[in-house]
Formats: sequence, C-alpha cells, structure tokens
Amino acid sequence: MTLSAARWTSTSVPESLGLRVMAGEQPEIGGSVVADKELREDAVDVLRDALAWRLEPARWAVVAAAVDALTGALQAGDVDAVRAAVYELELAGPVRAGGFGETPVVEAPVPVREEINELIHALDGRSAAQD
Repeated sequence: MTLSAARWTSTSVPESLGLRVMAGEQPEIGGSVVADKELREDAVDVLRDALAWRLEPARWAVVAAAVDALTGALQAGDVDAVRAAVYELELAGPVRAGGFGETPVVEAPVPVREEINELIHALDGRSAAQD
C-alpha cells in the first residue's frame, strides 16, 4: 500500500493555533481537528521503534494489522482512525516482562518492514514539506 492518496491540508482553522485537519475533514465542534505535526511525529516515532522490535511471530501479525490500519486511515484521511492505529501499534510492541522458555523472538518480517519504511518515508516527507 502507498500513501500517495493521503494529503494533509490547512483549513480555515487559525494558523496561530498550529492546527490542521486532514483532507476532506471540516473543522467543527466535535470534529476531527488535529495538531497534525504532533500526530505525524507520534506515528513516525512508534514506526521507527517497531523497526527495532524483536517479537514472537504471532505478535508480528498484530503489528502488521496495526500498520495496515494506519496505512488505510492515512489514505482515508480519517484522523480518529490514525490516532487509534498509532495507539494499537504502540500496544502491539514488546512487553518488558519475559520468562524462560518462551517462544523465540524475531525481527519484523520483510513485508512488514517494507510497509513501515514506506509509512515513515511518507510521513517524514509530509512533515518536512508542511512545517
């Protein structure tokens, strides 16, 4: 999946507030207004962390689902779904407690790494172009 369809745009929200909304969203009371720089940075941070994770193979399936959800949310311009996907990805990461004799941990499968790298590249490029 690629993110070329996803765009972040300014709206009539005052720039002094540092707020933007994703394309297709209209700011309104209870709407999906987001400090997009912060959300992008959060997403990039957890994605970069994920590249260093070593997890059980079954756990990588959970990460892959969260990465797919993040890709879809960005393509759809759904701010709430982006937030939820970033949160799910954070929760899918490694846990600190471990016991002897557990299932071996491995690096991310190649397709997951590739999608994570695409997301990082797309979000970093968007961040530099819009800030």
